[in-house]
Amino acid sequence: MTRYSRKKARTMRPNLFLAKWQKLEATNQQIQQANLQKTAKLSADPVEFCSSVLGFKPYSYQEQFIRLFEQNQFTAAR
Repeated sequence: MTRYSRKKARTMRPNLFLAKWQKLEATNQQIQQANLQKTAKLSADPVEFCSSVLGFKPYSYQEQFIRLFEQNQFTAAR
């Protein structure tokens, strides 16, 4: 009959993980701040939104249409 050695359960020691947790929280807040700034920038400029998020650079006539649409949403194009 073989005996299996059982490892002792690890105890939770706050001093070991607290510093890492605080660093993760700080990094998470920095990421959230960066996302909020990027969102504000993209919502302010729809042409930049097209370039960054949609992945295309609008032609000049498309840029004009986007600007007109900002002023009046009932603008029609042919």
